[in-house]
Order: sequence, then C-alpha cells, then structure tokens
Amino acid sequence: RPVLRRTRPAAAVDARSDLYALGVLGYVLVTGMHPFHTARSVGDMVSAHIQRIPDPVATLQAVPPDVDAILSRCLEKNKERRYPDANALAASITVALNYAAPANYGDTLVEPEIDLDADADIDEV
Repeated sequence: RPVLRRTRPAAAVDARSDLYALGVLGYVLVTGMHPFHTARSVGDMVSAHIQRIPDPVATLQAVPPDVDAILSRCLEKNKERRYPDANALAASITVALNYAAPANYGDTLVEPEIDLDADADIDEV
C-alpha cells in the first residue's frame, strides 16, 4: 500500500490550494482530460502536481485566450503567482465572460439574484 509523505509544510497550504484544485477541475471540464493524464501511478501524479507544468489548454482545445490564461494562472506551481483569492478569480472570469459574450447578447451579462443570507432556508435559494 503506497504511503504518501508530506512534501510541504502545513503552513504552506492556504486558500490558494483550493484555486489550484479549481484549475484542475476547469482543465478537465474544458479538455476532457486531467492536466497530468500521462501519470501512471499515485506517485507519478503527486510528482506531476509538484513539478510539471501542464500543457496549455489552448494546445488541446479551441478556447479563448482568457480561458487559457485563467486556467494557467490557477495551475501555477508557485502559489504567489495564482489568484490571491476566489474574488480575484471570479473577477477575471466575469471579465472574460463579458469580453467573450456575443455582440447581440447585450452590454453585460445578467447575474442571477441569489440571497446568500446564512439564515435563509436552502429551499428559498
């Protein structure tokens, strides 16, 4: 049974690790494959996440440059180069969506009205 050892101190892990994970998910959703799909074992996968840079999304799928840039930034190995937080990522996604929207779609995308009040009943949202 493989044993995974900690490769980085716990203090090095912060919310930007979640942004990396979102980058992996986005990569899979856009390309249909994992960023490190050539890894053949758990050890290879861990090593790839730490050391390898995945192929740019644009080399695998026809996507707008903004999508490629957003996913690449999420997948940066150096957490300092990732988005500082989810709000910054959301802002980049919003800009990319507004930029990519067809001209006849309107001036801006319409955001759904969702009440995120902690006291709201889940059925009301």
